[in-house]
Amino acid sequence: MAAITVHENAITLLRVVSETMSQKLSVEESLTRVLKNLCALLKSEAGFIILPDRNDSTIFGKLWFKQGEETLHKVSVLLAPGAVNTCLQTQKPVRVPPHEATPRFHPSLDGIPGITPVSLLCVPLSVHEIQHGAIVLLNKQEGTFEEEDQNLLESLAGIFTHMLHTTDLVQELRIANADLEANRWEIIRSRNTLRALFDNVPLSFYIIDKDYQLLALNVSRSNRLQAKPQDLVGKRCYETFYRRHAPCPACKAHETFRDGQITTRISHQWLEDGNAEEWETSTYPIFDEAEQVSQVILSEENVTEKRQLEYQLIQSEKLAAVGQLAAGIAHEINNPLTAVIANVQLLRREIHPTDPSQDALELIGMAGARAAQVVRNLLDLTRKENYKFIPTDINVTIQKALELLQHEINAHAVALKFEPTHNLPELLASPEHLEGVWINLLSNAFDAVDHTGAGLI
Repeated sequence: MAAITVHENAITLLRVVSETMSQKLSVEESLTRVLKNLCALLKSEAGFIILPDRNDSTIFGKLWFKQGEETLHKVSVLLAPGAVNTCLQTQKPVRVPPHEATPRFHPSLDGIPGITPVSLLCVPLSVHEIQHGAIVLLNKQEGTFEEEDQNLLESLAGIFTHMLHTTDLVQELRIANADLEANRWEIIRSRNTLRALFDNVPLSFYIIDKDYQLLALNVSRSNRLQAKPQDLVGKRCYETFYRRHAPCPACKAHETFRDGQITTRISHQWLEDGNAEEWETSTYPIFDEAEQVSQVILSEENVTEKRQLEYQLIQSEKLAAVGQLAAGIAHEINNPLTAVIANVQLLRREIHPTDPSQDALELIGMAGARAAQVVRNLLDLTRKENYKFIPTDINVTIQKALELLQHEINAHAVALKFEPTHNLPELLASPEHLEGVWINLLSNAFDAVDHTGAGLI
């Protein structure tokens, strides 16, 4: 009869554990149901489960249940000498009959609030040499815990331990999945950031492998072909960009693949209108785990305008040097001119007004004055960096520019007609810079006359 009862109890407990696992209850709900049925079937006054803390191996969580209650209680305890500690340390069942109770019990670890331990049955919970704690029954209501009770509890403990182990694995998997999901979104955000940076950089970028296949390219590069980047990936760069059947002879990518060095080259591309663009192409290596170059980044920059600005800067520096030289020469010329003009004035005073030499002296004075005016205009032009806006007569600035260019006018055999408009209002401007403007316009006009053959400006 006793054997039949034990068998029925085992079947009942297995059904309870099976239903508990199939209903996907929380760990706390599962423990409450199992402890409640254990205490009822094995006629125990109370039961509890000891579970190790995940973060501190010296602390255990204690979940206990008393007959007549529906709630599972929780408390943290420290290990102390007693029956439960012996079970945890030896990983073997401990059964304490009533007459051995007092010396082997520890009040806080082996008992629960409101119940004094009299008899105890403790079975370890472990699987794959991983300790999951212990399950404990207190104070059998009829007699003492027998070997059949221990065997039944051990059988149940094995199944229950697997349930706890599975629950732990599921929890770890959820945490790992959450971390993976967070990492995935972080990677997506980083990828989107890099993609935005890659596409919005004005330079043309593309990445190739050792077979010269395009692995990635930015919008700036694909727009030059009026295509989308995804439509060009997988194609060979020399076929796609330059319509060649083999790698470009001047391409530096093979040097980067071979030596792992950054290279730069300048190339010229002819346009349909006959003009040429200057492009600067640089290559950068991408190394794999074996420190070998597996891919190469190529950047292309149109430096045509940059080169033009550099040329203009060089020309400006040359003109500035010429201006300084001209200013020095003008000062050297101005000194003897001053002496010539002064001596002409003295001679005209000493010679009788009717003397025929007066006409010659007058011509010398006019020529000296004109030369002095040219020198003054040249000095004013070399000081054009100093912007000083004053009321200015445009006609005067044009006349000074014409005086400076008189030699050019004679050299080009050009007929220049200047018809100033009188009574023009004065403008707030920099006279020296206006003179520079007229000189540039007239110089361009001289060049145009030379090409067209026209002789009137």
